[in-house]
Amino acid sequence: MITFYLCCLIFGGILLIVLLFTDLESEAGEKVEPEAGTGMNAVTKGVWNVFKFLSFRNAVYFMVFFGLTGVTVSRIDLPAGGAFIAALVMGTFAAFLGHIAMQYLQKSRISEGENLENIG
Repeated sequence: MITFYLCCLIFGGILLIVLLFTDLESEAGEKVEPEAGTGMNAVTKGVWNVFKFLSFRNAVYFMVFFGLTGVTVSRIDLPAGGAFIAALVMGTFAAFLGHIAMQYLQKSRISEGENLENIG
C-alpha cells in the first residue's frame, strides 16, 4: 500500500508544482456562475456548490495530502486500515481548505484601480 501512497504523493506533487507555475484552470474556462434571476432554490445551490468543489485543483490537493499522510502513517507502523482512513481524512481536509481559500480569493478580487491612462 505504501507504493500507492508514494505514487499519489509523487504524481500529485508534480501536478501541484505545475499548478503553482501555470494557470491551467483559467485556461480551461472561466468560472461560470448562475444568473441571479434564475430562481435557484436551496437544493440547486447545494448541487452547484458540490460541482464547484470538485475541481482539478482540489483533486490535486487531495492527492498530495492523501499520499503524504499515507506514507507518513505507514512508516510509523500503524495498521493499514488506520493509515488509509487517516490519509482519506487529511486529503479531504486539504481539498476543503483549498476550496475555502479559493472562494475567499475570488470574493476579495477587486477590479482595476486608478490608472493614469484612465484619468486623462
